[in-house]
Amino acid sequence: MHMNCSLNWGEIMDETFITLTGPMEPYTEIVYRYTYITLGSKVVSLECSNAYSHSIVQVEVFVNNECFSPDPIFDRQYSKRAKPMTVLNSDPAKLVTRTVINCTDIKPRFTWAIKIVKNDSVLAFENPNMDYLTWERGQLDPDLYRFSLNISFGREHDFCWLSEMIYVRVERAPLVVDIQGGKVRKTGDPHAIVDARTGSYDRVMGYGNNEA
Repeated sequence: MHMNCSLNWGEIMDETFITLTGPMEPYTEIVYRYTYITLGSKVVSLECSNAYSHSIVQVEVFVNNECFSPDPIFDRQYSKRAKPMTVLNSDPAKLVTRTVINCTDIKPRFTWAIKIVKNDSVLAFENPNMDYLTWERGQLDPDLYRFSLNISFGREHDFCWLSEMIYVRVERAPLVVDIQGGKVRKTGDPHAIVDARTGSYDRVMGYGNNEA
């Protein structure tokens, strides 16, 4: 019987899924091996259909590692390129892992990496080997970055590791002007135009378009 099936592992950091198309006999067994990236509860979904029927089977699995809590390293709402976390380059910033380290007899290694998304180039910086990463105001140019952290142990804990990434968009801070005192001067010349609208900046709307 000809079937079309798709298998989704429920891994938030991996959007790929397996598709199966072709003749399948009843009780056919197909084995796939998959290594999860993140910990915690997942829902594995298998969806199959043919000319006569459509069926979905879901199974909940829990991915565990004795050295780490199931908490995400970063806020996973920012794990997609389309929805990065926004910070201003005028302020210092700090990324801190949420994961609790359960294996406390040996300090793990914290390996950070920063990539500029538009050209996939690696940004050189001094790795602090800590569970947090900081940068000062103006240290990062306005751009979209992908930060990743790998927490790993040596042979004492069977070389176990955990890794996640987060997208961060660094934006230029809007100009803030505070004028104290002064005078208002008007000109009667209709050709003298003072245009503070098209050059104005709004954090949401961008340059111009400030009438909303």
